[in-house]
Amino acid sequence: MNKVESYKNWLPPAFRILVKTKRVEEKTEGGIILTENLRSQQEYSSGDGTVVAIGPTAFEAFEGGPWCKVGDRIKYKSYSGCEYTFLDDNGEEALFRFINDDDIIGVKEATDAEQ
Repeated sequence: MNKVESYKNWLPPAFRILVKTKRVEEKTEGGIILTENLRSQQEYSSGDGTVVAIGPTAFEAFEGGPWCKVGDRIKYKSYSGCEYTFLDDNGEEALFRFINDDDIIGVKEATDAEQ
């Protein structure tokens, strides 16, 4: 039996970014209940999450410095990176993904209320 660790035990190396992926709801707005398999597929391909850690050399290859920070919501290329299950800040199992810095395609900066 594998023990699930906190994401805080794992830091992204080099130009990688650790993202907590957005959960897909169990039920659609129309009331359709999604199977675990379908939710898992949608979560893997959605490309939506929150930055939780940034590697030490992320964004160095680009002029203008970093375009996101910890706490920002991002959109990233579908199917990018590697997905893992870690414990989140609430101690619950959640999906996280290590992605490359250049896989980010959109940023929504976190507001004080969201952090």
